[in-house]
Amino acid sequence: MQLSASVIGIIFIIGSELLKRMLLGSTMWFVHTYFCYYMFHDFIYSFRYPLIIYLVLICISYLVAVIVDSIRDLLFIRLGLNK
Repeated sequence: MQLSASVIGIIFIIGSELLKRMLLGSTMWFVHTYFCYYMFHDFIYSFRYPLIIYLVLICISYLVAVIVDSIRDLLFIRLGLNK
């Protein structure tokens, strides 16, 4: 099975964005514990399969990290602070 160039491009974009989020910021690392153990424990572990649990946790953590980082950036701009 051969992947088309557009599928490979999408995978590359998603992978590079995740890598940037993991390397440049620790927001995903900070929030994943809250979702895994405290806030959405029953929801995340309801999927039963480790790979699906892992993917759901990454997706939720990534989305929240993007929101938190956006709010942080807006606050820095508003307060005139440099990153």
